Amino acid sequence: MVIVCLVIIVSCSTLAPKMGSLVLRDNGKELFSESARWDKNTKFVIVSSHYNEDLSWLKRSPYPVVVCSKSLTPAALAFDTRCSTTVNKGFEASAYLRFIVEYYNRLPQNVVFIHGHEKDWHQNLDILKAIECADMETYGFVSINNSLMLDDARWGEPIVRDWYDGATKKLWEDVLKPVLGFDLPPHSMRIDCCAQFVVSRNRIKRLSRDVYRSLLQYILDSSENDKSIAIAFEYTWHAIFGEPVNIDVSSEKEYLKTRFSKCRAEEVMSSPRK
Repeated sequence: MVIVCLVIIVSCSTLAPKMGSLVLRDNGKELFSESARWDKNTKFVIVSSHYNEDLSWLKRSPYPVVVCSKSLTPAALAFDTRCSTTVNKGFEASAYLRFIVEYYNRLPQNVVFIHGHEKDWHQNLDILKAIECADMETYGFVSINNSLMLDDARWGEPIVRDWYDGATKKLWEDVLKPVLGFDLPPHSMRIDCCAQFVVSRNRIKRLSRDVYRSLLQYILDSSENDKSIAIAFEYTWHAIFGEPVNIDVSSEKEYLKTRFSKCRAEEVMSSPRK
């Protein structure tokens, strides 16, 4: 019966959430654990938010890969797609939250949340090498982008100001402040942008499954456009997972040196930025 259910989910997405309502499989009963390639003792699981990207590079991964796809293309179907959905809202934010909610009771030791691409303007790290080199024992949360937003000039750009003053502050006031208990800085934060990171199970479980459920529901119900709501999460993931609101480094070089201390910085860089 388990095998039959898996076929139904992949081909028809019959259990995917409908817009405006949160309908999720009850993974609290370990419904799919017999056929999973990973369990609570697995050190890293990669979770890729996918729409139509080429995922062939992930076949080189030494770590289990779960694809949260919103299109179920042949590229996605080469991987475990059980957290996929037909609802394409909120970009990667809804995919990440869906995985956490569904697998909360048997998360691996660390989850690597990434987009579908191998490289992009905000990330020229070798992702698979970065995972190996990330000092998760010390930090519990490590960004695998390399596009730090540390100065006021970046935050002064009009579109960035609109995202911060609009969707980000609304998300914070409506959902996150009551849970985390503190205010956002009024004008800007010091962050590594663009929502790709490794986070430990312990950091995820600082918050209850119900909190992540409410965050996913917030996306489904939001009247914000997809990009705005995704960027609101992009600016706040680190705080959700227990990092200081303002990142405690002065440069990208310092971030690489401290967070990827298991390797030399050049080992995780394909074309280092100045």
